[in-house]
Amino acid sequence: MRKRDIRTDNVTYLLTMKDGTLKKVTVPPTWKVTFGPIVPGAKSGGYTGTEGLALRFYEGEEKQRAVFTGVVDFRDMSIQIEERVTKTQQETFTKETPQGARNVVVEGHIHEWVNPDKPVSTPQEFLRLPEGTKK
Repeated sequence: MRKRDIRTDNVTYLLTMKDGTLKKVTVPPTWKVTFGPIVPGAKSGGYTGTEGLALRFYEGEEKQRAVFTGVVDFRDMSIQIEERVTKTQQETFTKETPQGARNVVVEGHIHEWVNPDKPVSTPQEFLRLPEGTKK
């Protein structure tokens, strides 16, 4: 009988923070996750709206392990997400008309579904330093 490798069974959550940064949190699958007011049950004191939300991780029912404030949203990264990306390209042509030459702009749109978690390949020219910058 094989032993379970607990590391491969972990769950990774992607958190979007209020300042726009992203964080990954990896926890055992048995941990409880809650998302709600910083102070549950508080009726006042500024703990309302998205300002007063917290993401909590518990080991078991009572042993709180982490609290993250400033979390806008979160998800289990095993959930596959695709977002629609539209690329627009324009080209300008000169067309002769009875009134003279006119510029005509042709625009094309390409829509595709992209997984935001997949790495994007970086063009080689982006990685190359311009000549004369090496020391």
